Amino acid sequence: MARDPRAAPFPLVFGALAILCTAAAAILVRIPEARLPASLHCPFLALTGLPCPTCGGTRAFAALAGGDLWRALLLNPLVTVTVVGVFAAAAGSLWRRLTRRPALRIALSRGEAVALRGGVAAALALHWTYLVLQS
Repeated sequence: MARDPRAAPFPLVFGALAILCTAAAAILVRIPEARLPASLHCPFLALTGLPCPTCGGTRAFAALAGGDLWRALLLNPLVTVTVVGVFAAAAGSLWRRLTRRPALRIALSRGEAVALRGGVAAALALHWTYLVLQS
């Protein structure tokens, strides 16, 4: 089967994301916020008084890394679901690699790409509404 040059190589993409997420979790769990070199406070929140779509994401990620899924979901559902999805995709890609199955690749048609972007935009809008109502 010929490889589509537009197809994303999932093992590479999700493997890299999983490694970055794991490194960030290790930092967040082991280093107190007061000792981090940069503030973890949101500049958008400071300027507007409204949370940005990723507000609470760092704390949610730290809660998730500590095994507290419920707290992570309450702090930032979108970040939590994304992180869990990235790790699940990375595990699936690793399993396919270990069982010598071909890597999954996705090639979207123009209409599918537009629909995916619209779905992501709608999810972000709903998520931001949730965060604004929670603040």
